[in-house]
Amino acid sequence: MKKFFLILFFFTASFAGCTVVDTELLELVLEIKNQNEELLNEVRSLQTKSDSLINELKNSTAKQEELMNKVTELQVELADILSQIGALTEKLDNQDADLEAIKAELGDLQEKYLAILEQLEQLQQLSQILSEIETLKGQLSDLDRKYQVILGSLAQSEEELTALKSQIEALQSQLVENISKISELTSMLGEQGADIESILLQIEELKASCAEIKSLLENLLSGKSPIPANGLLGWWPFNGNANDESGNGNNGIVDRAKLTMDRFGISDKAYSFSEINDKITIEQLPNSEIWSISFWFEAPKETNFGYEYLFGFGQNAFSNAGLPGFGITGNQQN
Repeated sequence: MKKFFLILFFFTASFAGCTVVDTELLELVLEIKNQNEELLNEVRSLQTKSDSLINELKNSTAKQEELMNKVTELQVELADILSQIGALTEKLDNQDADLEAIKAELGDLQEKYLAILEQLEQLQQLSQILSEIETLKGQLSDLDRKYQVILGSLAQSEEELTALKSQIEALQSQLVENISKISELTSMLGEQGADIESILLQIEELKASCAEIKSLLENLLSGKSPIPANGLLGWWPFNGNANDESGNGNNGIVDRAKLTMDRFGISDKAYSFSEINDKITIEQLPNSEIWSISFWFEAPKETNFGYEYLFGFGQNAFSNAGLPGFGITGNQQN
């Protein structure tokens, strides 16, 4: 009985030894394990890449959400590949494993991985294109706001600046055309098999067009515009209200001040501050070490006060002892 036990033990040990000594089989196992490890590392790297892409897309809007969903779907596929790689690793530890079948499965997983990699790289390109488009939109928005400011100011001196207004309107039509092109490009991104190179080329053309419009607009307005559009934080023409028509949203809040006739005799184009504490206030402007303000005003013919505020800031945003009052509320340190 004791002898039989020893023989069985020796046989078992010999079986294990045969598996290890078989050179071709050993090479195949090592090849599969190496492929398995390489693919595992590649998939993990790709997951990191897709995570990074998702974080980038989270900072954008509607169209990016569509791309983010696609990236998320690819991540699910990557997770499935990781799971299958784990299953193959377990099979390799099984002495009855069909190594040729495992190698074939590994080849299929490699193909799936390469397909996902290709899709992710395309999505990354699309993300970059959308970023370019958002930049273009911002540039066009700035140009359009500048156009609106100039167009509004020209209404006050229409006779001498009719030609300039016509030229600016021509540039505005170019802006509208560019905005339309951007919408077309954004739609193209959602199509299956979008021509990335063509879209990138069109974006470069749009960039050049925007730069040309900006240059033309600035040349037209050089020394001619009643309103300095560059660096403009707020513009209050008092067109029946105290709204900021620069496009920056710094609307005035009117408190007891009354609309009146401006210096050209046009009704409701100016404000009168005829009572104590009449005022118009706006919220805090963006921080800046240096900024300037210009305005027209008519001094009261008679006053009982030693001083009057025309413009105030912070706690002195309006006169609590005098008549005129236009001011900025908020942080006094900026």
